[in-house]
Amino acid sequence: MKLDERGAVRYALSRVQTTLYPKQYPYEEIVSRGCLSEKDYTLDTSQTLMQVRQEILDELEQKKDQEYAFLLLLSRDIFSVVDFLSQNSVDFGDIKSRLEAYAKDTIVPNLRKKLEVEYEPPPINIVTSLPWAPTPRRKGGGFGADRWQADRYGMPEGIYIGEASLVPESEILLVHELAHPAIQAFPNFVPWFDEGLCNLMAFIIYGESRGDLGFRRNMLYRQEFADYVANPARLFRRPNHLFCSLLIIGGFDLVKILMRYKQNDPEKVKWNSIPALLQEGVDLRTFLEQVIFDPVDLPEPEFSPLLRRIIGTVLAHSVSHVFTPLAYILFEKILEREPRPGTWMIDELLDKHITKAESEKAIAELKKRSVIWVFPNGDIEPYMGPHVGANHFLESGQVRAWARRYELRKWSNT
Repeated sequence: MKLDERGAVRYALSRVQTTLYPKQYPYEEIVSRGCLSEKDYTLDTSQTLMQVRQEILDELEQKKDQEYAFLLLLSRDIFSVVDFLSQNSVDFGDIKSRLEAYAKDTIVPNLRKKLEVEYEPPPINIVTSLPWAPTPRRKGGGFGADRWQADRYGMPEGIYIGEASLVPESEILLVHELAHPAIQAFPNFVPWFDEGLCNLMAFIIYGESRGDLGFRRNMLYRQEFADYVANPARLFRRPNHLFCSLLIIGGFDLVKILMRYKQNDPEKVKWNSIPALLQEGVDLRTFLEQVIFDPVDLPEPEFSPLLRRIIGTVLAHSVSHVFTPLAYILFEKILEREPRPGTWMIDELLDKHITKAESEKAIAELKKRSVIWVFPNGDIEPYMGPHVGANHFLESGQVRAWARRYELRKWSNT
C-alpha cells in the first residue's frame, strides 16, 4: 500500500513533533495551500510543499502579532513534514495481510489471557472511509461496531480500520479496537475506563510483542491535549491519565473486577465518584469501600517492569500546555538567553512583527500557564523547576500553539 499526497502529509504529521495543535488544522492548511490530492506522493509533492512554505515566509513579512506567529509556526511544521517524508518511505507493501496475521496470532490470544475472557473477535474490515454517520469522510482511525452499536447505527458488526491508518505501528490502533468488544464496552460504556483500558491493552500487547516501548516516543507526538487550553481542570479526565491512576491504586486485579461489574452489575459501582477519588489519591481500601457496594478484598497491587514503564510514561506526558501562537514565540525567545535563567524585559521581546500591546497579553498568558515568572520590576524569567528546565517543555513536545487562524475573540478567552 502506498500513501497518496494527503495521506502522506497526515502520516508525517503524526510522526513529527509539530508546534501547532491540533494537527488537523495545519493538515488542512497544508492540503489547501498545496492543492494536494489523492495522487501518489512523489518528489514533486515535496517540491510543491517547499514552494508553499516559501510563499508563507513571504506572506508573514507583512504580518504582525498572532497572524505573524501563526504563519511562522506553520512554515516550521511544513518543513518538518517534508524533512520526515524525505527520509521515510510511504509505501508499506501488503500491510493489510500483516495486520490480519498479527490480530490472529498475537492480539486475540493475549486479550483472552490478560482479560480472562472467552472472546471470539468480530470481522476486521479495511475501509476507505469510516462508516459511522458523523464521520462519513474520515479516512483514518478506527471504529468498532458490536451488536448494540450495529443495531443503533445500522451496520454489520465488526472492526473498521481506515485505510489512511495502515501505516507502521497501526497495530496499536488494531489492538485498541479489538479490545473494545473483548471488554464489552456497550451499552454500559464508561468513557475514561473503556478507552483507558483499550489503550493500556494496546501498549502492553504491542510493547511485549516488540520487546520494547520505543513506540511511546511517537505516541507522545500523536497525542492531543484535550481542552486544557480552555479548562485545565479537565486535563485529569483524559482516559490514559485517569486509567493509570486507577492502576496505581488497585492494579490489574481492580481493573478486572470493575470490568466484570460493568458487564454484569454496573449499578453496584459508583462510577461517577471514581474520578474525584483517584484525583485525591485514596488508598485501595478506601477506594473499595466508597466505590463498590459489595464487600471486596484485594491485595496491594504488584506491577511488572513493563507496566511500571507504561504507567510512568503515560502520567509524565499528561501535563501539557497550549498557548496562542504569539505566546509560544515569546516563550521561545525567553528561553534563548544564556546562562539560564536570564531575565528579559518586555521591550527586548519586540521586533517589527510584534507590538507591545499584544506581547503584554501573551506574557500574561504565559504567566497564567505558570511557565514564566514576572517580577514586580517587570523582569521576565522562565520557570526553572528543581529537576526539569522550562526548555524541557519545548523539547518534549509538551508545549504547542493553538492552530486555529487568528481570531481576537477566541484568544481573549484563553
